[in-house]
Amino acid sequence: FYAAFSSGVVESLTVAVSAIMPKPKLLRRMDEAVGTRLENEVIERLADAAFKQVRPQTSICGSPEWRRHMVRVEMRRGLEILRKG
Repeated sequence: FYAAFSSGVVESLTVAVSAIMPKPKLLRRMDEAVGTRLENEVIERLADAAFKQVRPQTSICGSPEWRRHMVRVEMRRGLEILRKG
């Protein structure tokens, strides 16, 4: 995660996923957060957008379905941490 805030309002947000795919991927649609305060609705939209963009490979660390689900979970957690400052 990389984010810039001004008075609690998102000025920019960049998110990359790496451990579940062959190479790191910058997620699209994170700019939907710009101009918001990362309310729950915004966090859910961004977590859903991340979920839709990843296609994990099979691994000993879990099924692709589970790993894809965890992208949504970790997006929520990360954005909530950012929101708290």
